[in-house]
Amino acid sequence: MAKPKKISGVDYDALATDAIRVVLCTRFGEMCEQRAKALDWGDPEGVHDMRVSSRRLRGALRDFMPYLRKRKLGNVLAQVKDLADALGVVRDQDVAIAGLQKLGAGAPIGPAAIVDQIVVSRENIRKQGRRDLQRALQRTRLRVLQRDFVAAIEAATAAKPGKSENASGHAAVSYRKVARRIIIERLEEVEKLSKGMYQPLKMKPLHQMRISAKRLRYALELFEPCWGSELLGFANRVAA
Repeated sequence: MAKPKKISGVDYDALATDAIRVVLCTRFGEMCEQRAKALDWGDPEGVHDMRVSSRRLRGALRDFMPYLRKRKLGNVLAQVKDLADALGVVRDQDVAIAGLQKLGAGAPIGPAAIVDQIVVSRENIRKQGRRDLQRALQRTRLRVLQRDFVAAIEAATAAKPGKSENASGHAAVSYRKVARRIIIERLEEVEKLSKGMYQPLKMKPLHQMRISAKRLRYALELFEPCWGSELLGFANRVAA
């Protein structure tokens, strides 16, 4: 899995919206850089890396939403979600096919033949998913989305003339204070969902807790520069 980029040009004690603009645009660019690898069908990890980058971007958008003018984001959020969904379709089939092939390799002839049929069915779904992903990742289309995204973030974080609040009407706060709030919120979400650990036969609670833990890990990785490398230790523990 590709490591997140270190984001430069952020003043942690300055106005939060200035840093949020830099972070979101950097995360979007980071996702776009994975395009060529994602379209290399010979290595399924390319799709995985771009999907993870899209999750980091969407996680940051979710975290920062209270500090943005939502109406200024227009339809770019929907387009980012559509792209993430297209990556998810291909990745899900990559994982399923690999697992089924491993299962079939160790099965008796009869069951192995059935598994092979399921693999073919999954490959057909992946084939369509790859076509959809190729359309979503056309160079021109992706450039237009990137241009629109940057413009939307600029508008969503712009200060209102004569106002002492940030873009969403919150009292002006520093990026470090926003980071602290977000980490605490993500931690509280994990704690709230932790009862899923005591229901091991129920998939949904465990899945919800896993997603919540990922959001906490992404937040810890994102805000690590605010306090130093000690946050990465917590991020690694959450990942484990």
